[in-house]
Amino acid sequence: MLELILENKETLNHIGDELRKDAAFCVEVMKALSLKNIPEIFDSTLNQNEDVKALIPMGGVLTTEYIGTVKFFSYFKGMGFIIEDKTKKEYYTDIKSIIDRLETGDKVKFKLKKTEQGMSAINVSVK
Repeated sequence: MLELILENKETLNHIGDELRKDAAFCVEVMKALSLKNIPEIFDSTLNQNEDVKALIPMGGVLTTEYIGTVKFFSYFKGMGFIIEDKTKKEYYTDIKSIIDRLETGDKVKFKLKKTEQGMSAINVSVK
């Protein structure tokens, strides 16, 4: 599948430009192509539309890297929350999803993954 994406990147970029106008259709295309990692060309459309986020396939990972601030992280509880800088949205993360040791107030970079509870921060590392 990765080869298909790489070979057709220009075509996907063109399709992405057109599909940004219709995020729900964008998700249906991804499902039809069985894309688990959502191409970057679709990220901003999907991430800005809360209704469409529900359509992202379970386990789907947005490829864009986000920047945020650790609101809270407890090693005792094994979980915490990150506030994304641009949208000020709060995302859950757990101890399995962090790369570096986190402290409240740390600037971090992360990706988003669709889970049963909603979008969660993964691959969290100190910036």
